[in-house]
Amino acid sequence: MLFQSMEKAMAEQKVEIDAKSLELLANSRLVARDLERAIEPLARAAEMSEEGDVYVRLGQIYLEREDWDAAADALSKGLERGVKKEGKAQLLLGIAYYNRSEPKNARRAFRAARKFEDSKTGALRWFEMLE
Repeated sequence: MLFQSMEKAMAEQKVEIDAKSLELLANSRLVARDLERAIEPLARAAEMSEEGDVYVRLGQIYLEREDWDAAADALSKGLERGVKKEGKAQLLLGIAYYNRSEPKNARRAFRAARKFEDSKTGALRWFEMLE
């Protein structure tokens, strides 16, 4: 498997351990459907990356695991750093807040997600659930 080769290369210092290599390792684990083992390298990659998109991907994994606190934290960090698809990130953040029983924060995130065409419909549906 690719991730085993990557791990070995990293351990032998044949590959520089940076945001890109850690993200590649996490992606290979995700392809292998090993969510649990993808979290650690993806979290490290997110910390090293200047962009917030890696945090959004991490937040998605936490959402799948129903770890609402970790999801909200990762998504918030991603938004702080800046992301390519802000509407999607806001929508996911709203879902995390909704499941943490924080309707005020969920509304704020869904309101922000509504401003973007690719997340507008989803945000409106979640607003309906809040009401």
